[in-house]
Amino acid sequence: MPTRLAKSDRAFSYYPPHEALSPYVAYYSLQHVFSARIAPLFTPDLGGSVVMSRHVGGVKARLWGPFDELTTVEDPTFVVQARCFVEFQPGGLSRLIYPNSRELLNQKIDLGVLDGDLELRLAGVIEDFEGSREALVSALDNCLLDRLERHGDRLVRGRGLLAALQNVPIAGTVEDLARDVRYSSRHVNRYLHALTGVSGKGYLRLRRLNRAAELLKGSDRTVEWIALALGYYDTAHFVHDFVSYAGLSPARYRKNLSDFYNESLKRF
Repeated sequence: MPTRLAKSDRAFSYYPPHEALSPYVAYYSLQHVFSARIAPLFTPDLGGSVVMSRHVGGVKARLWGPFDELTTVEDPTFVVQARCFVEFQPGGLSRLIYPNSRELLNQKIDLGVLDGDLELRLAGVIEDFEGSREALVSALDNCLLDRLERHGDRLVRGRGLLAALQNVPIAGTVEDLARDVRYSSRHVNRYLHALTGVSGKGYLRLRRLNRAAELLKGSDRTVEWIALALGYYDTAHFVHDFVSYAGLSPARYRKNLSDFYNESLKRF
């Protein structure tokens, strides 16, 4: 049976996916306290997610594409009885849901618009939920494993880029990546647009800023130290870049962490 992750709290339970899904799905989160406040701000996230909410009239499934800008939680127009999130790794959405993430960039749309069959299957899983979170996770796994088996992967070569990105230095460039994987920079950008919604330069920039957010949250390092560690030539450039990422300066972000949903389980 699935094992609940340690980061679970009073409002949410988090579960890892089946091992075969782990390159594509980061985790499942099940919300079970609906009076709890959900942080309204999400920093850029190139993974994307599917949000399923059960209410009196049925199940609503919404897809969040990759985001390269700050976004907010949508308030539902109905009373939620149960809610589940499928959180994707960068590139996972394009493997399991829709092949071109560039078309989904910064989009929140009904899942049925893209895939009515998947919407019906996931809705059935949520409607049959009787309280066992582990059984719900297993049912989600089975649904997505079946999809993984039935759908061919048209971007197998491009997917190697996501693994290679982990070896590029935090201040690395698209040219560094292209050299490592022996593709042209043009091919690197084409594949990453389809996989993650953004170019190689955009991906590396967001990875660097995501790391900055982690350092601001999890350490007492100075803004100047973080800027230098991440390869910025000066602090002013880093501050300007971070404001475009989080809407606040690094110092103010650190003081207002409770306003943000802080992701830690995705392989950015």
